[in-house]
Amino acid sequence: MAGKVIGVSLNRLDWVAWFVFGLAFLLAGGLRWLEKIEDPGLSIGPLRLWIASALAALLMCLTSSMIVTPRLRELRTSVEVPMEALAADHPLHVAFDRAHAISRQLLGLRILLALGLAAGIAYLPKEKEADPDGANGTKGA
Repeated sequence: MAGKVIGVSLNRLDWVAWFVFGLAFLLAGGLRWLEKIEDPGLSIGPLRLWIASALAALLMCLTSSMIVTPRLRELRTSVEVPMEALAADHPLHVAFDRAHAISRQLLGLRILLALGLAAGIAYLPKEKEADPDGANGTKGA
């Protein structure tokens, strides 16, 4: 019973992660595309690292939602007894344990990336300031 409750909770957490990481990726990319922030050029700056982290988190969400979670469901429904009732060296139990370990690792990495993205907000480039010299580009006397 506990496994089912945790499974449903993690499935909902996957959808929340999709939304949060997708929104972060779209906002950061949208800001860059709108050129409202300073971009130092070809260097790898905080914005590019932040966008890459959000993309990595989205790829982990994809892996979890489309590969690992369906495999766990398939393995759990392929046996008529609880997975814990199978011998530890049973092929289905070994496959389930492997998929479950991957699921835990992906969740842990996504949590770390979420914390890193939250902390990284402080290092993102700020909006460009208005031209203090006026629109014509000449300096005042």
